[in-house]
Amino acid sequence: MVHKFETKQDTARPLRILVAEGDEKHRSRVSEALRRDGCEVVEVHDAVDAMDYLAQTLTTGNVSDRLDLILSELWMPVFSGLDLLARIRRAPWAVPVVLFADLRDDQNTAEAQRLGAAAILDRGCELEALRHVVSLATREARP
Repeated sequence: MVHKFETKQDTARPLRILVAEGDEKHRSRVSEALRRDGCEVVEVHDAVDAMDYLAQTLTTGNVSDRLDLILSELWMPVFSGLDLLARIRRAPWAVPVVLFADLRDDQNTAEAQRLGAAAILDRGCELEALRHVVSLATREARP
């Protein structure tokens, strides 16, 4: 089933989503599903690459480079998805962030909520759950 994301307004560009995930298999699964649904997907291996990409898009000022959503793994090398979320909230980026995590990890789930995560998904979630969260998170964020 192919899901086309609805937004507040009919926009000329598809949703642009950054997927920061260290596990190549999981990153590919998520990215391929989003591409099938009409999204533009930028894939990075870790939070350092995600921050580098964000800094690069901020300096270009090109609206077409603007991200509509970041999907990030909670645990990554160098710094975590929580660190990434905290840095995004301190910077001039108003982009929703959804974290993939072990939902049994109450402490990190609570910290993600405190930092303003749009949602927290189990890493092994069904693609329909991912689509639902992407739709909700981006509906409010897009102009």
